[in-house]
Amino acid sequence: MRYKAQVFVYSILLSIPVLMTPITSYQEELNTIENTESTPIEKTVRIMGTEENSIRSNTIYVRTFDIVTFVNLDGANGGTTHSVISVKTGTTEPDGTFDSGLIRAGENFKTTLTEPGIYEYFDPTYPSIRGTIHVV
Repeated sequence: MRYKAQVFVYSILLSIPVLMTPITSYQEELNTIENTESTPIEKTVRIMGTEENSIRSNTIYVRTFDIVTFVNLDGANGGTTHSVISVKTGTTEPDGTFDSGLIRAGENFKTTLTEPGIYEYFDPTYPSIRGTIHVV
């Protein structure tokens, strides 16, 4: 009888750390998620020029309510004006999500996307300048 009692006590003592670890880890992970979701992050897209791959980065991943900033760094010919317009997938047809208007060299345009999804955009003056924003 004494042997069974010792086995029972040892099994209880050994199971306590196993039971406590997931609870602690889950709580820490939950706190991290709550902190990061409540603070929007700013992501930058650099418009470099009209040559191929002229947007850095042309594919970005953001969370809902993060701020996406398009910065015109194209100083060619005294400064080239660009714009970015969200379009329907695979087309150049605007979808109405965002339209920067003209962005002069050295200026920027900011937008916040509130719905998860994939958003494509392009510069109507220089259609080879395209990109994609993945919102999760």
